[in-house]
Amino acid sequence: MKKQEFIKLAEKYANGRCTPGEAKIVENFFDKLQERNLEWEWSEMEKRRLRMLHKIGKRINTSGNRPAGDYSPLWYRIAGIAASVVLLIGVAVYYYSGFGKIKYTEEIAMRGERREIALQDGTTVFLNAGSSMRFPERFSGTREIILHGEAFFKVARDPDKPFIVRTGNLETKVLGTSFNINAYSEENIRVSVNTGKVQVADIRPSGKKIFLTRNEKVSYNGNSGKLVVTETDAEKYNAWTNNVIVMEDDTLREVADILEKWYDVEITFASEALKKKTITGKYKANSIREILESIKFLKHVDYRITGEGKIWITEMSNQQKPRPM
Repeated sequence: MKKQEFIKLAEKYANGRCTPGEAKIVENFFDKLQERNLEWEWSEMEKRRLRMLHKIGKRINTSGNRPAGDYSPLWYRIAGIAASVVLLIGVAVYYYSGFGKIKYTEEIAMRGERREIALQDGTTVFLNAGSSMRFPERFSGTREIILHGEAFFKVARDPDKPFIVRTGNLETKVLGTSFNINAYSEENIRVSVNTGKVQVADIRPSGKKIFLTRNEKVSYNGNSGKLVVTETDAEKYNAWTNNVIVMEDDTLREVADILEKWYDVEITFASEALKKKTITGKYKANSIREILESIKFLKHVDYRITGEGKIWITEMSNQQKPRPM
């Protein structure tokens, strides 16, 4: 079998259309990938794309672990779409500008993973789960990045080449500093500064511009264009880079959004009231079960794992609730 033929087989595997024999070939390949005993030469980008295909395929092919009845054609179509998207991960994108051909690279952190990425200018980027960034393979006059999701930047100083991060209509510009951007929603973006000075601007004609320094953050409303600056402990906003989840009067729905991205799960609540319960705490994210047990104790809720990657949150029964001392 040739390399390109195997790639097509891996795509077929990710769509759940492999025969048992074909699936065995794909599984054997990933055993060899773990042992680094491969028949063909693969770039790191190709390996990453194949791992994502394998991950999706495993979800489909381990049908015995799926919730009863979860075999709808829609489920398979979603998996197929995801597989097609994964095939595009890391592929350099070309477009022609007035200055000639520019080669772009896209880096993606899938749900369930967080990545540390070194850029060619010496900048380090920590990309949170469910996030992506797109940037030129070689920076020229400026160093520009388009971010979707969340990332923490340690920017290498270069006074001649400003470092710019674009998130929707918001532009964050620095020379050399460290800061965190949360832009999972372009309507509500948060920028916090750990070191140095940062310029944040709404790039629309009527947009405003502000400057932030250490331990300041700005909350941006993409609809109104409003920029609200407050003092804060910036370390808590990039605690996730050290595998720590910080909650400060967050709703359980907001916490669930984080856990869904970090652990690639789906969390459902039995009522709207449960979603609105708030919690404060700091958790070293070892396992999702440990975090759920802590939330269960603090907020008197219960949880049940109903299938692979599915969690159901309910009120704790009166018999389960601790008795007052």
